[in-house]
Amino acid sequence: MTEAGDFDDCLGCLVGPALDDLETGLRGVVGLTPAEAGALHEGAAAALLETVRRKVTRTLVLELNAARVTGRLTGADPAQRWAEFLALAARREYWDSLTEHYPTLLARVDVIVANRCAAALELATRFAADRDPALGELLAVTSGPATATVTAVRWRSCAAPTETPCTSRVRWRSIGPCRRCWPR
Repeated sequence: MTEAGDFDDCLGCLVGPALDDLETGLRGVVGLTPAEAGALHEGAAAALLETVRRKVTRTLVLELNAARVTGRLTGADPAQRWAEFLALAARREYWDSLTEHYPTLLARVDVIVANRCAAALELATRFAADRDPALGELLAVTSGPATATVTAVRWRSCAAPTETPCTSRVRWRSIGPCRRCWPR
């Protein structure tokens, strides 16, 4: 059975260039260590991929079936046709060709990608400016796919990395490791 995540290789051409730009931007954030930039990039990339996957999976399933029915996929068996479709959909030209039937899809996905990457860069900039140095190094950021809300951060300031849940209403200064390891 095919899972939605199986389309991830197809999405690289949609998110890859923006994630490369985000990586460059994160390296330029003053006060952010390379490891923190990597953690923020990894968290943003995972959330972005999940968001884009949710937006395009139905279209890809429909287009996979259309390609099969119309004979555009020439593989001898389902596995070969699946691999052929994944290779086809991994090219930006394929996505450009979809504008005939889905005129706003690519433009909407491009806006989502740009906005999510801009939000991640803004998050990094604010984090670096607002952080309490006593917290140690940021190890990971987990975001929800539906919003740009940070749902958890992991710090290296305790004996073991800790995960601290947070929401967009919580300022960075108030986020820290567990009270057991680092009392305030």
